[in-house]
Amino acid sequence: MNSPRNQLRRRHKRYDVGWQALLEIDNPDINDFLVTPVINLSRSGALVSTPSLYFRYFHLAAAAQKNQLNLIIHSPHSGLDSKIHIRHCLFNEKNQGYYLGVEFKNLSAKNQDILDGIIRSIRHLSHGDVNNTDILSPCFM
Repeated sequence: MNSPRNQLRRRHKRYDVGWQALLEIDNPDINDFLVTPVINLSRSGALVSTPSLYFRYFHLAAAAQKNQLNLIIHSPHSGLDSKIHIRHCLFNEKNQGYYLGVEFKNLSAKNQDILDGIIRSIRHLSHGDVNNTDILSPCFM
C-alpha cells in the first residue's frame, strides 16, 4: 500500500552505485571517520552499509540527532559533503552489519549543484546516452 509516509520516503528515484564514503562523527570528544560503502543514491539521500550501529562508543543515530554526523561521498566526478539524518536502519544478515538510509540535511548550494550533476550523469548512463561506466564504479582516494 502506498501510504503518505512511503510516498515521502520514495519521492526521488534511487540509483545503484558502488562508491565509498566517509561517515564522519564531529563531536567535541571525537573527530573520526568510518569508511563505508554507498549502496544507492538519490536527490535526497543515500543508502550506506556499516558493520555496526556504534562507532567507538558513539551510537550513530544519536550522533545524527545531535547534528554531528557527516557523510562525505567520493564519486568519480566530485566529492559531496553533507550533514545527515538517519531515516531508517535494517540489519543485513548476509554481512552481519546494517543498512542505513540517510537523508541529506541542509545541503549548501554548491553541494546541491554537485549532487544534481551526479544524478544527471547517472541518468544519462542509465538511458544509454553515455558509454563510460566509470560513473558507477568504486572510487576512493
